[in-house]
Amino acid sequence: SVTSESGEPWAGFARFETLLAQSSETETSWRLCFATPTAFKSGDADLPLPIPRLCFQSWLNSWDEHAPCPFFSDKGERKRFLEEVVEGQVSVDFSQLRSAEQGFYFDGHRTREQGFTGVCRFAVKPAKTAPEHRHILGTLARYSFYAGTGRKTTMGMGVTGFMGSERR
Repeated sequence: SVTSESGEPWAGFARFETLLAQSSETETSWRLCFATPTAFKSGDADLPLPIPRLCFQSWLNSWDEHAPCPFFSDKGERKRFLEEVVEGQVSVDFSQLRSAEQGFYFDGHRTREQGFTGVCRFAVKPAKTAPEHRHILGTLARYSFYAGTGRKTTMGMGVTGFMGSERR
């Protein structure tokens, strides 16, 4: 079987409640590894960049759909969180990223998808970001391992690993 006990580093299991408990209101940054090409779709354009809004929105969409305890049931609150907190307060350092391609065989045709791979760090300034929002961001960063990031995650794109957090 492929579980964390099997020694396979990309296998694992966690309850939503455990992810919530592991995250802290004092965390201010989160390091993530994007192991397979990761990209987002915006209209007809592909965006192969770790834009904070798109990353956290991807994880939040999955969390609110699958978790027994969604973060936002009110669409206005959710939109405000993404705009004011994620877009307005989360910075990203992606100096350790590179462009990558992944080949697919889909619907009788071979295609190649562009994306980014490597390590990046998302961060907030503690004085500007409410503790409850830091807790949500930390939980979503941990959840990225289970949800994947961006488009075509069911086809192997966007495999994401949580590498740790920092507190200030």
